[in-house]
This record gives sequence, structure tokens and C-alpha cells, in this order.
Amino acid sequence: YASQRTVTFQFMKQTIGMTLVNVKHTQRCQRVNDDRCIVQMTLEMKGFPYADCFVVHVRHVATRVGECDLKIEIGMHVQFLKSC
Repeated sequence: YASQRTVTFQFMKQTIGMTLVNVKHTQRCQRVNDDRCIVQMTLEMKGFPYADCFVVHVRHVATRVGECDLKIEIGMHVQFLKSC
């Protein structure tokens, strides 16, 4: 990917009591040509009580169709991790 940025943050989640969840959000962008662009995002979340850690992968592909239209394809995958 040609461009990348990473954002980290925390938020309080109400589960069995309040829990601090840590998130690492990485965004990558690749312009394939003048008619296609791919944006891939990864969200790593840690801190949910009584749960495995997991990573969410999301990919958006924008492709030009004709002169005035775009086709948007979106895919998602959740990767569960046994250890944090």
C-alpha cells in the first residue's frame, strides 16, 4: 500500500462493570490506477473481559464504471486470537 496511518485510542465499555478497551486502527490506501482505489482497514481490539482478543479486517474497493458511476465492493473478516 502506498499510504498508511495508524490511530490508537481507548474507550470505556459497559459489560460486567466498566472495562477499558484498547484499539489500534490502521488504514492503508492504494490507488491501483486512474479507475480503481483500495482502502484496507485493520482494527485490533483488546480488553474485553471474558473474551478472546480479535482483529477486524475491512476492505473497500472503488472501481470506476463508465463516466459517472462507481462500483463499491466491501469485505470484512473477523480474526479471533487465542492470546492478546
